[in-house]
Amino acid sequence: MKRILLLAISTVMGVGSLFAQNEDLLSLGKMENRMIWKDRAKYFNIGFVKQDVSAIADDFELDLMKSDWGVSLSSGKTFYLHKQPIGGMVKFGLDWTWFDLNVAGHSYYDYFAGDGYENSFDGYYSEEDAEKVYQAEIGMQFGPSITINPVHHLKISAYFRVTPSYSAFYMPDYEEGYGGYMTVCNVGGTIAWKLLSLGVEYRSGKAIYKEFGGDSNLLDAGDDTKIRSKGMRFYFGFRF
Repeated sequence: MKRILLLAISTVMGVGSLFAQNEDLLSLGKMENRMIWKDRAKYFNIGFVKQDVSAIADDFELDLMKSDWGVSLSSGKTFYLHKQPIGGMVKFGLDWTWFDLNVAGHSYYDYFAGDGYENSFDGYYSEEDAEKVYQAEIGMQFGPSITINPVHHLKISAYFRVTPSYSAFYMPDYEEGYGGYMTVCNVGGTIAWKLLSLGVEYRSGKAIYKEFGGDSNLLDAGDDTKIRSKGMRFYFGFRF
């Protein structure tokens, strides 16, 4: 009888120990899931920008400028659409970048030559002939994303975002500024490990620029001529 009682007590204690271990594992799993997903949903990125500027009207597109330098800052958050990852590793989300700043510096050449236009990229003019032009956009990004967590804290994401922006050019040689609304489309991806991430994206948008305090358009373009800005961003980010 004593042996049976001892065996029953041992069995109950063993089952209790297994339940306690399972609860501990579940707690650890929930904690790790929170650290991977919820606690790393916000981001702050610092980027390097290469950007081309061209004029578009009717059936032609004319290259105008390439950036000499460019930087970007952006900050936002991914809002995941479901709590548990699909297959334990995939989540769909909506990205909201509430602050997006893009700044670039260009060298512009007033390039009418001979009987036609001379492309300002081909070295026809020397650097001394260049006029400095500064460009900036500020806006907010919003769009869908997919994130894969293949192992541990490694996350790989791809996204498409629409960025309503205000874009402006400043030409210090003439003390003139121009501005206009621009819708920018961004397609990119990131790879993140815990706090740190690396990303790349292609961005493109076009606008009609009006002189601040005047009616003339940028670069004396016609009323139907739009200025397109497109290029790549390479950025280093923090997830928190």
